[in-house]
Parts: sequence; C-alpha cells; structure tokens
Amino acid sequence: YTIDRLSVTAVLLVTVLVLVAWSAEAQGSGMEAAVLYEWVSVEYDWEGMGEDEQAWIDAGLYIPENCVLAGIKQWQETVFVTIPRWAPGVPATLNTVVVREGKPKLLPFPSLEAQMLNNTEGLKNVQDVEIDPFGRMWIIDTGAQNFYYPNQYVWNTPKLVVYDLTADGGQEPVLREYSFPASVAAPGQTFINDIVVDVLNDFAFMTNSVGDGGLWAYDYNANAARFWVDPSMAVEPDGVLFNVTGSGVYDVVTPSDGIALSPDVETLYYCPLSGFNLYSIPTSLFRDFNSTAEQLHDSVVSYGQRLSQSDGIVLTADNTLYYGDIGSNAVLYWEPVDQYGNQNTLSGTNQLLLAEDDTAMQWVDTFGFDGQGSLIFVTNRLFLFPTSYDFSGASGANFRILSCPIGQQSYMR
Repeated sequence: YTIDRLSVTAVLLVTVLVLVAWSAEAQGSGMEAAVLYEWVSVEYDWEGMGEDEQAWIDAGLYIPENCVLAGIKQWQETVFVTIPRWAPGVPATLNTVVVREGKPKLLPFPSLEAQMLNNTEGLKNVQDVEIDPFGRMWIIDTGAQNFYYPNQYVWNTPKLVVYDLTADGGQEPVLREYSFPASVAAPGQTFINDIVVDVLNDFAFMTNSVGDGGLWAYDYNANAARFWVDPSMAVEPDGVLFNVTGSGVYDVVTPSDGIALSPDVETLYYCPLSGFNLYSIPTSLFRDFNSTAEQLHDSVVSYGQRLSQSDGIVLTADNTLYYGDIGSNAVLYWEPVDQYGNQNTLSGTNQLLLAEDDTAMQWVDTFGFDGQGSLIFVTNRLFLFPTSYDFSGASGANFRILSCPIGQQSYMR
C-alpha cells in the first residue's frame, strides 16, 4: 500500500505495539534472565559529555520521554545501545553504557559532536548496529527522524557506516560509508531496521520495516546495494493485534523486521513483526546482483508459524534461532535443522522456552552476545510508546538489558 508520513508514523515505530498469539505455549520450564541494567527513563552521562542537562531540556533538545532503548551489541567489555530518533529530543542515538556512582548512563559514541543535529555529516537516526569479529561496527543510520511527529518529520538519506572499533588515534576509523540512493531506498518508504553481517563474503543484509517491507543486500567490497521486496515480507492480517500478557491488546501494521543469518552464511531468515510466519532465502542468490525478483521469490522457504509475533531474531554459532515471544513476555528458541540435517518446521512442540518474565521482559526487542556464552537483549515495553509510559517509577523500570547463559557465541564466530 502507499505510505505517507502519517502511515510511517503508525507503521514505523511499530516496532511498537501488538498481537494475537496462538493458544499453544512454548515447551520447557526456562530460566530466570538476569537484569544487567535498567532505567525508568533513559539517563545520559551529562558530566562525561561536558554538557548541562537542564540547558538541553530547556532548549527542547532532550525530552526524556521520547528516548527509547532499542538496539544492543557488545564488543569486548563495552555495551553499545541505540536510542532511535523516532521523536524529537534525543541527544545521542548511538551510545555506550557506562556506570556512574552505581547508576547506568549513556555516553554518546563515537562522540556527541558526531551526532549533533546540525552536523550535516553526522549520525541522524541509528536504529541498530552489528559488530563483527574483526571489530567492525556496521551502523544502520536510517536517516529519517521524528516519525511520530509528522509536522516535524525530517528526511535524511539513509546510510550504512562501517566503523573500525580497533582503530587507534592515528587511524581513520570510518572504513566505509554508503548512502542509499533513491533507486534502492525510496524516500518516505524506507526504514532500515535490523542488520546481519556475512563476514565470509563481506556482505550485510537488512530489513525494511515500512510499506510492503523488503530486504537489502550490501556488498562491502563493491560498495553497492540491492533491494528486494516479496509478499512473504508483508503484514499478515491475523498478526496486527498483539495481546501482551498483563498489559492489554495493541494494534500495529509492520512488515519485515527480524532478520538472522545462519553460521555457514548460506541461509538468510526473516519475518514480519505483524505476523507469525518465518521465511528464508539462500544468500548465494541474493548476493548475486544479477538474480531476479522472480528467482528470489521462487527460492523462498516457509517454516510455519512462531507462537507469537516477535521483534528481533538471532542465530547462534550452533545454528539455534532465538526470538522474542511478545505475547508471553518471553524468549524462545528453535532448531532450524534436526540432528540428521533435515529442515525443521515450527510447531507447538519444538519451540522451547529460554526465559519468561511478565514484569522484566515486556517487549523483547534486540539481541546480542556478550562473548562469554550469554545472550543479551533489550526489553522496552514498546507497546506503550509514545504516550503511555509511566515515568514516575510506580510501574517499575521501562527499559532493561538482560542476560541468559546459553553456552553459545554469535553466528559470526
């Protein structure tokens, strides 16, 4: 369907609201996820930034209720998080977590200056990042800002920035910067949401979460990208209502969102947020920029339905898929291939419970790995954005980073 700014507003952040889950429940008893950090409202490290918090509030540059924790990745001991500029008042959209006097706070990365709104070359709206084993951070800057405020909507050309976390002071840290041309990222119909990286072939794959959805393939060596959209990425009619346990029913319309890459880099999985089905394509075909949309469509594999809608999804080095169960405030896991090497399909008996918590795990968003065998992930009660968060503290923390030991590493290891 046609997207305008108002529909982007409703659809986009969709990474925001919703669900009707199956009557089936995940198998297993699960474990208790450990809370690493939590916030009632996002707090920046103003002292470390050398800035006056109240001055930013008075100028309308910091509006705490518009700052939502979304993406997460870890490199060595440093945790990186994103605060997308879905609304005005986000001082920095890419940050590290630092602890000051026992409290977790956010410090802009690589600097505050690199994210100032008046910096024409700076980061505008970082939705998510991926960090490969070589220390390259692949940064999705979706560009456009203020989707929830049509009168303040700003379109900036989306870009992918590859940043070298190992660079010392004498090296240029930006390895690549690719600005998506309108031919592959149409203005008003583009929201680059999630990313995975094929380190063997130096490719990145990303999801589009507005309109009819879509996937991008980016060739690092050629510094070029392609875009493909398919009916399998669309919103599913029975997937637009989210029945979140303990919170209510929410409504949203978001296409392709979650994306995961097999550890052998041969299979790319994806799914809509507003829907239950899981699909894949062979990466060899998608990496071939001469392949056609029809050929890609014919290669789509369907795995059946997840127990609930889910936002982020991720694969491990042993090819186990982890994903959120938004309806049950949980994280589930599933084996795409059985012990004999045969393809599995999703069922009510092979989707297993990793962890569940009706308080701490409302809206599991993005996943990462700590490098020590644990899965880390963000929960953010996203169904409450933009007007229903309780910032008084009476309802507890709104944003959390949690961890579960799984004895596995990233799909890139």
